[in-house]
Amino acid sequence: MLKVAEGTLNEVDLVMWIVEATTFIGAGERYIIDQLKRVKTPIIVVINKIDKVSDEDVFKAIDTYKNACDFAEIVPVSALNGSNTDELIDTLLKYLPYGPQYYDEDTITDQPERQIVAELIREQALRQLDKEIPHGIAVVVDSMKERTEGGVWSATVRLPIRLLFIPCLPAESHANSMPHLAGSMRGRREKPDCAPHSPVFSCL
Repeated sequence: MLKVAEGTLNEVDLVMWIVEATTFIGAGERYIIDQLKRVKTPIIVVINKIDKVSDEDVFKAIDTYKNACDFAEIVPVSALNGSNTDELIDTLLKYLPYGPQYYDEDTITDQPERQIVAELIREQALRQLDKEIPHGIAVVVDSMKERTEGGVWSATVRLPIRLLFIPCLPAESHANSMPHLAGSMRGRREKPDCAPHSPVFSCL
């Protein structure tokens, strides 16, 4: 993944590097800086978490990264409370070229429903089991069908969906987390912002 990211630095329109509001530059940051010095793509440094430090510390962090490399822009923000995010968006748009409109204005996503459902379950697994489940978890949807039987669902859901899936884990040691996943998520109903238009019922 690292090699892929490094190989595309000169193939994209803009590079955005997100760092924390600190003057400390460790070995990892120095490695990234050395890689960025070799590219001709405009680079924007985003200093995040400014809500956790004083204004003086923010200015010191800006000076630190300004002296480290010739970045196109350095923008301090707080993703938590949204501080200065409007400025970040304007800065990004300034460097991005206009391109063709590949999708209609009302197109929300180009992903199939099955992929969206899989991501919904993956999101809940990471949210509820952040201290147990690995971030490498993936979800494969084996079957997905509309439920037609009556019961409590028929009164509240327009098109109930029953989902069967098998989590794919990168290592056998992660398998011990799955009983906890089943206990925490069995019968959860998630309402996605886009298709499918009904809640997703996960059957583990």
